[in-house]
Amino acid sequence: MSEASADCVKVAVRCKAEGHELVALANLYPDDGREEMDSYMYQTVGHVGIELIATALDLPLYRRKTKGICVQDGSVYTPDQSDEVEDLYSLLEEVKVVEKVDAVASGAILSDYQRCRVENVCGRLQLTSLSYLWRRNQTDLLQEMIDSGMEAIVIKVAALGLDPEKHLGKSIREIQGHMMKLKESFGVNVCGEGGEYETFTLDCPLFKYRIVVADKRIVTTSGDVGYIVFEKLALESKSPEEMKDLMPRNLSYKSYDYEDLPISEVIQRTQEEFEYPPKTRSSSRKSVRWMWLPQIHGRGPCSKDGAEDAMEALRKMSEDLGNFTLRDIIAVNIFVKDMKDFAEINKIYSANFNFPNPPSRACVETNLPEGLWIILDVLVAVTADLSIPRDCIHVQGISHWAPSNIGPYSQGKLCGDIATISGQIGLIPGSMTLPPDGNFPTECKLSLRNADCVIRALDPLRSLQDVSYAICYLSHSNLIPRAMEQWQTLSSHAIVDYVVVPCLPRNAQIEWQVLMHSPESSQNSHKRDDSSQTSNGFTLNLQKLSSPNNFEIVSGTISAVNESYPENCSKSLEELFQRILSNVSLEEDNRATRCRIFSKDTHTGPTELL
Repeated sequence: MSEASADCVKVAVRCKAEGHELVALANLYPDDGREEMDSYMYQTVGHVGIELIATALDLPLYRRKTKGICVQDGSVYTPDQSDEVEDLYSLLEEVKVVEKVDAVASGAILSDYQRCRVENVCGRLQLTSLSYLWRRNQTDLLQEMIDSGMEAIVIKVAALGLDPEKHLGKSIREIQGHMMKLKESFGVNVCGEGGEYETFTLDCPLFKYRIVVADKRIVTTSGDVGYIVFEKLALESKSPEEMKDLMPRNLSYKSYDYEDLPISEVIQRTQEEFEYPPKTRSSSRKSVRWMWLPQIHGRGPCSKDGAEDAMEALRKMSEDLGNFTLRDIIAVNIFVKDMKDFAEINKIYSANFNFPNPPSRACVETNLPEGLWIILDVLVAVTADLSIPRDCIHVQGISHWAPSNIGPYSQGKLCGDIATISGQIGLIPGSMTLPPDGNFPTECKLSLRNADCVIRALDPLRSLQDVSYAICYLSHSNLIPRAMEQWQTLSSHAIVDYVVVPCLPRNAQIEWQVLMHSPESSQNSHKRDDSSQTSNGFTLNLQKLSSPNNFEIVSGTISAVNESYPENCSKSLEELFQRILSNVSLEEDNRATRCRIFSKDTHTGPTELL
């Protein structure tokens, strides 16, 4: 806690509700004794009351001074000993050694600046970042705080429409209506996430004592900026009746409560539960050079050697072509021989992609020949044009928003008008576990819900309905109809390939990997053409999606009419492949063609053709 604000206390309550054990409080305060200090990272007003918060929670308190100096103010943080973030590192390092903690909870709601710095510190200390308020709808969050019995007062105001004389000292319940009006008029954050106001918590369901303000004074620094200085605070015992239920039932929040809901309602609820501030960006592919590098093989006597071989081959491609680095890669697909080897493979992968905003990624197991442990394919976007929009979502903290990505891959990457989303399995974000009892409908809904959350974080105006292409990996063929049914209620124009593989991450039953093309106009600019033909014992179902600005997807599914390959089928298959290729416009010089072929491994026909 950099202070005793309502959101910091709320996240402590949330952690307790999620089953975590609260071990200690950690606090940074001004090194010169000031009550208030301008800091990009920490709220310091009210810090004199932090010891009472620790007593009320019956927790040990660790404190450290900070000068509050920001040296690294970019969207990506690189450790700098002169920066105030390193004070947090030193503080948490001490707490970890003494208390043997394994996680840190913080109260960021929308601040990527604060979130990425907390995650940076946690990563270096090998601690898990818990950020259960991340992207939560602030109107709902404020109401939750009030309904749960939290008593917090405003101790600083710094926004148009807030008056130090009128609003300092008011409770969050008393200021709620006024903040809603300011939100409607000026778009302010009702929880004060933008610095509009700051709070001090006097009571909450976890407190064993209530804090009482016995004496205070108001300091006004300008017309609409002022704060409270506590002259005297006291603790007041709670009655036995008040202590009976420290965790009210209305704090329950479980993102897997979707079993009986249609997928459309799951998506709708999720959209309402989380916030996605608008982003301003243009849409252009003119100055982006796309490359797709397939079939990067990793061979060797063991999986570790195979992973190193594949990464060496990728680095060599980069050097030979001389026009891209690993940082230009926006998406990676990993096909492994055995998912049991993934941890070893991931170590090698992590060492090579150990930089901010790594590529999105999807990983599945597939049947590979002896000695071949891994196949990579990568999508590269090279541009020197700074006006080309690039964005990345890489949230490493555990929240209720979407599954965290602690490893070296981002939830989503955007370059120009192309967005790639990492493979999403049906994890419950708050616990990072799959639904109990192998419930496939819930797992499917969660995987789609998680993908939708990432899309909206990249582009708040888009959703799953705007996906252009998706691969749905499944653990068994009998799951295809149910997955197809869920998808078809969300999107009518996307091309989807359903692929059965031996194993998925965490033994999940389904993984969705989606690609989104976002032209300046709406999805109606895409044209969808489907056709079907039967010839020489085979049926070809052809799907094509194209848009006027040099973007298209062609998918062909070839199946044997009699569930088996006719003899001497290679010529027939080749003709059908040519039919598929004839629908691909290859005349554009600046087009990067991605081609994947999935085939049953129980037949020799496709192998001979390939």
